[in-house]
Amino acid sequence: MLRSGAFCILKGLAEQIRGYSLYHYFPEMMVRSIEKMPADSQVRAPLSEAGFKSVEVTSFLS
Repeated sequence: MLRSGAFCILKGLAEQIRGYSLYHYFPEMMVRSIEKMPADSQVRAPLSEAGFKSVEVTSFLS
């Protein structure tokens, strides 16, 4: 059971990885990496189902 307050997950999303500078230099490697990363909806849905009322995604690339 968690107390009320903030909960943080630091995770790259498939949608974000395309913006990484490494994508330009190692496209095949990055495509394989993207295949293993969750999509935004795959992270949000289970959190909402678990009862989290506010799920926010903030990009560290911006």
